[in-house]
Amino acid sequence: MIANERQYKITASELEKFRRSIEKAQTEGPQGRDPLIHSAMVAGMESQASELEESLERYDALRSGSITSRETGDLSQIGVALIEARIGARLTQKELAERIGRKEQQVQRWEATNYEGVSLRVAEKLASALGARVGSQVRFASAERAPDMRSILLVGTKVKAVLKEEGCALEGDAVESLNSWVEWLLRQSISHAKGQSRQTVTPADIASAMEGKVESS
Repeated sequence: MIANERQYKITASELEKFRRSIEKAQTEGPQGRDPLIHSAMVAGMESQASELEESLERYDALRSGSITSRETGDLSQIGVALIEARIGARLTQKELAERIGRKEQQVQRWEATNYEGVSLRVAEKLASALGARVGSQVRFASAERAPDMRSILLVGTKVKAVLKEEGCALEGDAVESLNSWVEWLLRQSISHAKGQSRQTVTPADIASAMEGKVESS
């Protein structure tokens, strides 16, 4: 996502380059290339240009006040919401840093990772400085949906065993990334199993998910 004016200008410049390249490719035609390859190349550039346009449009909408909120399906989205709240408030990273008594470089580092690893207390301070309201509803899992601690312990034990064997350690952020990946893999495997009218996940479902045969939900 675009987080500041510098990134906005760079993105706008990149978009203009894509537009020129697309126009040139469409005007000149395949020029000896396979027509299918040429079409795929143009389609790829158009797709990238479209993504850049969407990023620019969202930044403009945030700056103009057209967008005033973001739906956060989970806690991982709060960091992006804080960045967008700053943009919507028309504050620079330096100005936000001054409001919370931090250095500009700290805010830049936080935003570079979408505030990953930032404590709840800091997130609350940032939201307060931005005048943003964060929803307080927490959805509880039913007994049927609650995580199976035996499975979690099994995975955790295996991870620790591998790390010990290789003489390595795992940082906190890396643990969260690993957890997210395992959750993604499990959800894809479940989706594949249900697609086969089964309620039991098999090794074949996991293998299929790892090969990317199941679309991301």
